[in-house]
Amino acid sequence: MNVYKISEYAVRHFVDWTEASEVIEDMRRAHWKETEAAYRGGYYSPDHGTYKLCHDLGEAFTIVAYFHGNPIAYAIMLISDELHMSGSFAYDDSYYVTPKHRGRGVLDILLNASEAVSEHYGVGRIVFSDKLFDMRSFFERKGYTQTTRLYSKLIGE
Repeated sequence: MNVYKISEYAVRHFVDWTEASEVIEDMRRAHWKETEAAYRGGYYSPDHGTYKLCHDLGEAFTIVAYFHGNPIAYAIMLISDELHMSGSFAYDDSYYVTPKHRGRGVLDILLNASEAVSEHYGVGRIVFSDKLFDMRSFFERKGYTQTTRLYSKLIGE
């Protein structure tokens, strides 16, 4: 775990899922309420055992941003080997900025920290998605390119 101070914000890198999950639990619940509303279904049911295993194996990490000591945003990143290329990549399992802190540069801070930690893990590529909001212009300004489009459909209900 490392803590980095950026003006009135601080960023913490967690490798321990149990500790990270305690810090972000309220934000995750708020995040899932927004997700449920956007997707008209689903429910909050994280698999803490799998998250813990991935963190323990060095295949996941969590970044938390704080404002004056209070957690206001998080990113859970998973690390995987490339299947069609050499190397590995990190991708967002989820990221969230509390509504009060959106539009204030907090996602920039999360992104920069995720990139730095990914590089520390030896990752050659990082991938973010924009599930709830159209974030294309933000990611393009940060040097990201759109590489795929995802479509989903609930089935079997």
